[in-house]
Amino acid sequence: IKELLVKWRSNDDIVETLLYMIATICTGGAQQDRQSIVDSRISQFILENCTESDDSDTILNMVTVLRDISCKDNMVHLPSLVKDGLYNKIKELLVKWRSNDDIVETLLYMIATICTGGAQQDRQSIVDSRISQFILENYTESDDSCHTGKLYRIRRLRHNTEHGNSSQ
Repeated sequence: IKELLVKWRSNDDIVETLLYMIATICTGGAQQDRQSIVDSRISQFILENCTESDDSDTILNMVTVLRDISCKDNMVHLPSLVKDGLYNKIKELLVKWRSNDDIVETLLYMIATICTGGAQQDRQSIVDSRISQFILENYTESDDSCHTGKLYRIRRLRHNTEHGNSSQ
């Protein structure tokens, strides 16, 4: 898959199809299927090589892969993605794709899920990376009513962290 992504990097239709295939595995596959994607470093490769597309369907498939690898299986794969620069890429994508509700919704869902379901170190990584601050400074409930719950969970994590409450 990596070889095909490299070879056809400039062809959005092929990249979109490959990312859709990976997203399907991540969404509906078994834990070992997602583990094989992480073990083969495909998720890292996607972070490094597939975020520059101008095709919204390609980016939506990419963020779906990252969301499902990050948020499923008790978030066991999240630390690897964070180390690979996940939060910086999320910031870049939120800026570039601000007007695309599907992409923004998927990214906010990922962060909100980590805020409420992640282990303490996962929640702390949200705060330390300043992604929560970035989101709260750039998105409000008025942007889209479906963001309200996600923004609330992110705001609550930040409030609890600032006030020394490590529990949710």
